[in-house]
Amino acid sequence: MPQLKRADFTLKKVKIEDDGLIASFTGVILVKDKKETINYDNISASYLPHEDLIYCREQLKPFLFQAFNLHVGFDLAEKYLTSGKLAKVKEERAQLMEKVNVTSVTIVGSDQLKGAKITGTQESWNETNCSTSAPTVTYSSEKIGIEKEVQKIAELLESEVYKYFFEGKSADKTLFDDGDDNGAGKVRDLNVKGAETVDSKKVAAEA
Repeated sequence: MPQLKRADFTLKKVKIEDDGLIASFTGVILVKDKKETINYDNISASYLPHEDLIYCREQLKPFLFQAFNLHVGFDLAEKYLTSGKLAKVKEERAQLMEKVNVTSVTIVGSDQLKGAKITGTQESWNETNCSTSAPTVTYSSEKIGIEKEVQKIAELLESEVYKYFFEGKSADKTLFDDGDDNGAGKVRDLNVKGAETVDSKKVAAEA
């Protein structure tokens, strides 16, 4: 697989596992002095995702939580409860959200119809996992009010997936050449700052 430039990389789908990634994406490469778009499907790597990438995945959890309609009762309770009872409800919401996990993100459509489809699981009362997919969030829409937030996170996720495959950005520093960062530390610092543009409290509040 050739080394792709960031501008030539477009994410189609990524499955985020504890020990690696499986991703499908397109890349623009030169073939006989002509630019060609090549599909790369189910490309996998088994080094640990960097915490910036995991951060992006975790920021999508509230939207999957909403897809299960798990937020409705909590929203109603938080509207009317006060003091200790309100704190208890918020605690229970957080505990239930911990049982929701994002497993993959698929980028669908293009132009005005471009959006993200979030897929994941929820742990049930008997500790089995139920799979679900959130309805596609179309970035240009304002129907549900979360579109721009999801777009920000999905675009940051795409950048992190690129860095994972093509810049060796992982949770294990020893994977870099010569056993050091070779500039990757600066890349990480930049992405931590970039991640701050996605307000996790605001995301959770709007979900």
